[in-house]
Amino acid sequence: NDYAIEPLEFVKPDGKTTYSCKWEITLPGFKDEKYFVTPMMKGQMNIGYYELLADICDAQGVKKGICFVELLPGARNSSFTNLLFSKTEK
Repeated sequence: NDYAIEPLEFVKPDGKTTYSCKWEITLPGFKDEKYFVTPMMKGQMNIGYYELLADICDAQGVKKGICFVELLPGARNSSFTNLLFSKTEK
């Protein structure tokens, strides 16, 4: 897969767990090639993950669509990852 997703902003909805909340996506050879996924409104916690509704815009800021994003905590929070592994290794 030839693509790149770069997080641009982060949020800590509970004051300690970090989630990315805005991204630059590069898709070489696909239409506009560079897109930005930007929250339409503040996201929310939903039990074990963070979710938000977002706009998809090209590099000129023209809206191309919308998406729903669900983020799991293990990607940026090593304490959560370690807890998850300790529970699954038993």
